[in-house]
Amino acid sequence: MSLVRRYPLITFFVLTYALAWILWLPLLFLRDTIPERQGLVLVLLGSLIPSALAIVLTSIVFGRGSLRKLLGRLLIWRLNPLWYVMVILGPLTLAGGMVAFNAFLGGPAINVGVPLLTVVITLAFFIFPGSALGEEIGWRG
Repeated sequence: MSLVRRYPLITFFVLTYALAWILWLPLLFLRDTIPERQGLVLVLLGSLIPSALAIVLTSIVFGRGSLRKLLGRLLIWRLNPLWYVMVILGPLTLAGGMVAFNAFLGGPAINVGVPLLTVVITLAFFIFPGSALGEEIGWRG
């Protein structure tokens, strides 16, 4: 533990790469033999490693008070809620417009083959996990 407290940034990067690649290596080596859903799960879990590791290392290095502060930032809504609606509805509107435009031009029906629940979960993973870490390191998007 003293090594983690002494070199938190190096620990973060080494563990992030190691844990993410442990999850992603089967995708690299077993390409076509892994079913699509299991592959998606591995990709999503590997993508969550940096956020989860940041939370764990914050607790170890800085203590519970800092962890509470870090997680508390997830609940702070600094923007007008209209922007959050735009983030969610913007891509859906754009995709719907593209499908409608394709149908208007007489193109074939578009079939992405992904259930709506998978799209919603993926969107949630990409929007929310990194927001607290970005705030902690001072990133302003």
